[in-house]
Amino acid sequence: MVTSINIQTSNSDTVAAIKALLALDPEAIMTYENEPSLSEADQKKLEEIIAADERGEIKYIPLEEFDRDMRSFLKSLRA
Repeated sequence: MVTSINIQTSNSDTVAAIKALLALDPEAIMTYENEPSLSEADQKKLEEIIAADERGEIKYIPLEEFDRDMRSFLKSLRA
């Protein structure tokens, strides 16, 4: 008998716990409808960026300022 279970969660700890349980059964199969799009390395980097933001270490500028600065930079490359 095969049992299929549909679990929807965004909690990575829950997913890790389910994976650990499934590892006990060599015949168990886990599939995703929405495969995670970030690699483990990218996920770790994103967590580092979020932590830096929470510590106030990231400076944000308005899009207009970024656009102006980028245009000036690109013009300097043509000179």
